[in-house]
Amino acid sequence: SLTREHMRLLPYRYGLAAHAAETGEPSVFPPVLLFPDDDPARMDGWMLGSALFVVPVITEGAGSVDVTLPPGPSWTRWPTGELAISGEVAVPWGEIAVFAASGTTVPTWAVAPDTSLDDAGDDLTGPDDVDGARIVYLFGGGGPFTEADGTRYDPEGAPTGPGTVTQTLRTGTVGVAGVAVTIDGPVERAYTFIVP
Repeated sequence: SLTREHMRLLPYRYGLAAHAAETGEPSVFPPVLLFPDDDPARMDGWMLGSALFVVPVITEGAGSVDVTLPPGPSWTRWPTGELAISGEVAVPWGEIAVFAASGTTVPTWAVAPDTSLDDAGDDLTGPDDVDGARIVYLFGGGGPFTEADGTRYDPEGAPTGPGTVTQTLRTGTVGVAGVAVTIDGPVERAYTFIVP
């Protein structure tokens, strides 16, 4: 569901919020602020940070949306990593069309919690229960990103193709599909890095 995906994205969204608090730069903004050649009058979508372009379906009953991707980077469908081009995009009922820009990194929780309350109780999973694992997407090889807790991702290199690797660490470098990701974090976590 959309709520579960919203929660799964909390490491990315909270990192954006911390960056906004520090710099005054918004977390949600029109694409033209990042891509100057984009249409400044665009009203069909917005950026969630520098990585994700969100295009909602606003026509009742529609199963697709006409998408014009911002010019510049290559784009992939979130989270599948399928190459995306401008045009008519199928969007199943209950989903939103989301696209990821090449050269960006998006950390997510490996499992979405049931609640955002720290004390979730016996039957619910809270943030403390899922904070020990991340899935980190490296679109087009990724780019630098810092989570709100200070965990920093610095990828280098060009992807040689798709790849996935899982490793548990606090600080160090992990190689995946031709990309070397240096991680510096405050706690040890199980990281799964995905190069789509």
